Formats: sequence, structure tokens, C-alpha cells
Amino acid sequence: MSEFWINEVTPGYYDQILIKGVKKKSGIQSNWHNITFKKISKLITSKSEHLDYACGPGTFIGNYLKSNSIGVDISQQQIDYAKKKYSNSGKFLTTEEFIFDNYNEKFDYITVIGLLEFINSDEIIKLVNKLNMILKPNGKVYLTTPNYRGLMYFLQKFVNIFGKVSYENQVVNRFNKDTLEQLLINSELSNIKIKKILNFGIFLSAFNHNLGIRFEKFIEKIFWNFFGSILLIELKK
Repeated sequence: MSEFWINEVTPGYYDQILIKGVKKKSGIQSNWHNITFKKISKLITSKSEHLDYACGPGTFIGNYLKSNSIGVDISQQQIDYAKKKYSNSGKFLTTEEFIFDNYNEKFDYITVIGLLEFINSDEIIKLVNKLNMILKPNGKVYLTTPNYRGLMYFLQKFVNIFGKVSYENQVVNRFNKDTLEQLLINSELSNIKIKKILNFGIFLSAFNHNLGIRFEKFIEKIFWNFFGSILLIELKK
């Protein structure tokens, strides 16, 4: 993975965007993460064993879950931030510290939120197969990645222009539902369900989070998120 994520994204960057946006009750990028985290948190039961792989600064574990969670990330700086702010909510390790062989059939749920677009297809299959090793029988893996057949092109352009971090040169894979499914059937977790979340109602979050959430739900009822900008993937043993 690019050194960009280790050296150029400041510690807590995404956490601060979300917390600030939730406090102000406005902002597209903050509510984009907020809605995604809320939807995924509803799929994870409390007191379960949970791994958040590519956890960044620990925002998901620290604010949305009541499970027994471990967060893992490639960036020592992000892990240090997570330990300092969210140590009461989970355990945080770097990818160097997290040894897969030590966690055989450990987890009920594994989340990988916003990573697949930044690694190549071979790396994705290798990662999913490793996650399969540490997943309990009947366990589930939830992953997200942008849907490039939806509105993500415009959302990403907006973030690249107005945000402090540009993803223009970081994206490796631009999936849609069909291309992602074709890739994942080659993994050891080939029981696959993919749904689309986050439609164009998210743009109203620039004015007010609640307005964005209400309109997003309204559009979802009408179109079943045909225009969803995020792919939410469930992989099951």
C-alpha cells in the first residue's frame, strides 16, 4: 500500500472530520462516514468478538460499537491516536503487531471499511483468505468500497477539490457490484451478498446531517438504492 497513508494522512484526520461534523450537524464527508458506520454497526451484535481491519484512528470502534473489538491499521501514528483516545473501547495494534496465526477462528465479525479501492485485486484475495482463517464458523466479514457505477465519481471529485486530502492518485480499484462479485468468488469466502448504500441524499448533509439522512432514506425507499454510492459486502463462512 502507498506510503501516503502512513506519512501524509495526519493522525486522527478522519476521526476529527467526523466528530466535528457530527457536532456541527453538517458536512458531506462527515455524514458519509457517520451513516456508513451506523449501518454497519447494526449488523454487529454487542459483546461479540470483532476485528476492524484498517481501523484508522479507531473512530468506528470508539463511537459506534459495544463489542469486544480489536482495531488494526498499517499506520503507527493512527494506532497511537486510537490508543490515546479510544483505549476504553478496544485494543489497537499495527499490522506488524497483529499476527494472524494467533487469532485462529477468533472473530464473530470482521469489518474492512474503505480499504479495497486502495489495494490491488491479488492483495484483496489474499486479505480475504487470511480473514477467513481467523473467522469463527458462521462468522461474517463486512467490507465497503465505492460503487463507481453510482455517484462516487462525483462525491470523490467533490472531496478531492474541497477536502484537505485528495484521493486522485491513491485509488487502485474502481469497482461496481458486478466486477467486485466476479473478483470475490475467487476467494475462500465465496458466500457473497452485496448491497448499495448512500444515495444522492447525502449531498444535503452539506446543510444539515438530519436532512441528509432523511432524504437518503426517502430515496432508498423509492429506488432501493439503485443509485447507491457505496457497496456494502457481506462474506459468510
